[in-house]
This record gives sequence, structure tokens and C-alpha cells, in this order.
Amino acid sequence: MTTSIGMKTEIGEEAIILASDTQLSSLDATEKSSFLKIVYGDFWAITQVGVYDNNMKSFYNKLRNPSDKRYKDFSKEKLIRMVNKAIERKRFFEIDQLNAESIKDGIKVDDLAQFIMAINNPKIDLFHIDIFGNLKSLSSDENYFVLGGGKEKVERYLEENIEGGSIDSSNIDLDKATRLCWNSLKYALKKPNSDIFSGWPIDIAVIKKDKIKSYGEMIKEAHEETDKNLLDKIIKDQMIIKDQIT
Repeated sequence: MTTSIGMKTEIGEEAIILASDTQLSSLDATEKSSFLKIVYGDFWAITQVGVYDNNMKSFYNKLRNPSDKRYKDFSKEKLIRMVNKAIERKRFFEIDQLNAESIKDGIKVDDLAQFIMAINNPKIDLFHIDIFGNLKSLSSDENYFVLGGGKEKVERYLEENIEGGSIDSSNIDLDKATRLCWNSLKYALKKPNSDIFSGWPIDIAVIKKDKIKSYGEMIKEAHEETDKNLLDKIIKDQMIIKDQIT
């Protein structure tokens, strides 16, 4: 199912944080791998929850590589028009179509794709895109959307730290928003009782007025480096033990 969050700043620099786990689960719950789920373009960034079936795989490939020659009826220009039309009409028709195809293939309604999308043109905005492709903006008393299997745990963390904690909901700047998104996902992915379809490492992107920056690859590389260093430490420790015995 995965877990994703999008949060908008309330003070300071206007920005949106998108964060997601990176565990990719197929229809077979035993088949899992790591996958950066935040995709972005010149003025938009999007992350998905739901089963990653063949329809979703094709859709994500188009978003990532709109100029791929395999997609003869697609291009970067068509992708820009598609996203702009969805924002203008508050309806992402292609997502509705995508889920309709998934239903035909036997995907259950609860497993259909939903999205969180952030844009910085014509203004910074954050949307929840439901299974029918409808775009919903934040209401006046909201500053984040949470989707996926870890939703309950993420919201519990945010409520404890914003509503019942030391952070004022009207005082969330870029630093606080980044920390809240990161730490709430970290809390949701902590075992026991974490969502079995969500997993480390975390993917994160920052959407500002003048740019969109993704940190997913950097986080993934750091995670892999940590694993390597830990493995080297274990092997070194075993060599020390071996020398002591001999």
C-alpha cells in the first residue's frame, strides 16, 4: 500500500514537502523491492499509494521518461498539457482511466491508486488525487495530506507533536515541515505494527516557488553506504574474534 505525506509550510518561505516510503509491493505480498515513488517535472511533483501493477508501472514510466521512444503517442509537451489540464479542471482524467483498467484486471477498490501532488505554478499548491482522479486542495484549517497503510500512525505522530506538542500548527516553517514529514514516516515505519507494504529508506522532495529538488537518490545512497559500513564492521569484528580464538 505504501505511505506518503505532503505538507505545506505556514510561515517563512512558501514550500511543500513530499515524503514517501520506498518499498515497492506487487500483488504478491512476498515480492518486495525498493523504488523511489516521488516523480517530478518542471513545475509538479507527485507520489502514489496503492498496488503497483502493470498499469501503474506504465503510467510512472511515462511520467519519468515522457520522451521515451516506446511511447509514440506521448511526449514532454503532452505531459505538461496533461498536468495543466488536470489542475485547471480539478480532475486528472488519466488517473481515473488508469484505475478503471486496474479494476478490469481484478484490483480491489481499496488497492487502487491515489496520489499526492504538489505544484509551484501558477502558485504553490498541494492536492490529494482520489481513485477517480478528482483533485482536492487543502482546506483553510489543513496543511497536510497523508495516504496509505501507515496513515493512522503518521497522523497520530503529527497530532501528538502539533496539536498536543510544542509545535504550533500556524508556525510550521520549512525546517519544521521537513522534520515532521521525515519523523512521522520514520515513526510509521517503525516495527512492530508497521504497515507490511511500507519500508525504508524514505524518499523526499522539496517544492519551492523557483525549483523542485528531490533527495531520494541521495538518501538511498546514504542508506546503502550505511549498510555497507555496517557489514564491514560485522566482518571486521568476526576477524577479531577469529584471531582471539586462534
